[in-house]
Amino acid sequence: MAERIAIVDDTEGTRFALRRTLEAAGFSVVEGGTGESALKLARGLPDLMILDVHLPDLSGPEVARRIKADPQTRHIPILHLSASYTEESDRVVGLESGADAYLTEPADPALVLATIHALLRSTAAERVAERALRTRDEFLSVVSHDMRGQLQAVRLAMETQLARAQARTVDSDSLVVAMRRSVEDLRQMTRLVEDLLEGSQLDAGRLQIRLERVDLAKVVREVAQRWDTEASAAGSPLAVDAPEPVEGRFDPVRVGQIVGNLISNGIKYGGKKPVQVAVRRVGAAARISVADSGQGIGAEEQKRIFERFERLGAERRGSYGLGLWIAREIARLHGGDLTVQSIPGDGSTFTVTLPLEGSSF
Repeated sequence: MAERIAIVDDTEGTRFALRRTLEAAGFSVVEGGTGESALKLARGLPDLMILDVHLPDLSGPEVARRIKADPQTRHIPILHLSASYTEESDRVVGLESGADAYLTEPADPALVLATIHALLRSTAAERVAERALRTRDEFLSVVSHDMRGQLQAVRLAMETQLARAQARTVDSDSLVVAMRRSVEDLRQMTRLVEDLLEGSQLDAGRLQIRLERVDLAKVVREVAQRWDTEASAAGSPLAVDAPEPVEGRFDPVRVGQIVGNLISNGIKYGGKKPVQVAVRRVGAAARISVADSGQGIGAEEQKRIFERFERLGAERRGSYGLGLWIAREIARLHGGDLTVQSIPGDGSTFTVTLPLEGSSF
């Protein structure tokens, strides 16, 4: 859809010339000739407004002040254009009123278009930054709420068992069950905090990988062995297919982190069916696949799941949507990638491809 520009000028010839220039550049144009019409056009939220400084009812700077004072319209970039007010002091007044740029006539059409494009780029960047800030604030709110709830649950459970122990009314079996539950809650919180810290390190470019020559098949088998008990308890036993060594230069800790994340998701979303893990050498690369037989992932979700704060399905507890993003970034630090293939109702297969020598391919 073409970006929409509002032209507000009381001279019809100026509006006509601007319209021709803008429409030839692919913009959609709406027009007005007064300050009041400018305020009305602003409520329609054009992508940018070209505003004459001298208008018959309200001055251009006054219109700009009103537009910028309204939370609904303050994001509209305003380009002041004037043939009458051409002194430096006029520019100062116009820019201080809230205009984002100030040109005097006659203005070269190329300069007008270049200024418009610059303002639109700047506005787009501001909107992206604002969305990021809103996402961060919402995320921090969720994190603090979840952490507080889990910590309160652990504290209450331990206080209850402590009171029973002091009253000598607790039996060893119930104490073991309660303590195991508390330990699992603390383990879950530890995982979440680790995700947050590693996400921060990735953002700052401080997450390092330490390459060493290892057998990737052995690394994957060891990770699967650590998850075996949890997988069996969840009804999704692990089957590892790694018949031959796959030697290369990898960070075994970070690769293990990727595989563990994918196995965890396979257990969680695998519908209590086996999770298949395979390791192969394919040319100059190693390929690790983790496949489940769960409900699968829709096409729209597949586009988003590797982004930060995106969570699979309706799952909300115990995840902040960082695991797959971190896993993909670690794969990319190796010079590889992480992808998914899935058909709703027929399971999902996540595939990690890593160069054997730890360089881009």
